Amino acid sequence: MALVKCPECSNEVSDSAQSCPKCGFPITQAENTEAPAESKEVYDKAAEQKKTSKGCLTFLGVIVGIILIIVIVAMCSSGGGGGSSDNSRAFVLAQSAVREQLRAPSTAEFASMRDSTITSTGNTYTVKSYVDAENAFGAKIRTAFTVRVELVSKETYRILSVDIE
Repeated sequence: MALVKCPECSNEVSDSAQSCPKCGFPITQAENTEAPAESKEVYDKAAEQKKTSKGCLTFLGVIVGIILIIVIVAMCSSGGGGGSSDNSRAFVLAQSAVREQLRAPSTAEFASMRDSTITSTGNTYTVKSYVDAENAFGAKIRTAFTVRVELVSKETYRILSVDIE
């Protein structure tokens, strides 16, 4: 048993090994003996496949990276139709107004801003959403609500109406 150099990575490998333990390249029976033409073709094909698979994996990695960047940018820029700070403030004020009218406000679980509809006309915002909260009997019930909020000044808001269905 002798050591031969791997043609791919130059690592020393036993001549009885089927492939290089470092890079996986197929090893011929002996470095000095001439392998049959069929064996050389098999080894050449294996080396080519390995290079091709590395190229494919690199290409796929780049594509996945680009897709992730696009998704992150889209999530940051859109926000489901209500990413502005005024919409957020109107949403929080609507939750507060509804919470004040519940029998068990500590049990309230509001829908996310993404699951809610927030529209604005001028300085008036309309928030349509739902809340899951316990009623007087302790049963958790989903209740839809619509709250209209007016932006009076830059930091001042006023609740115009609260409709709980």
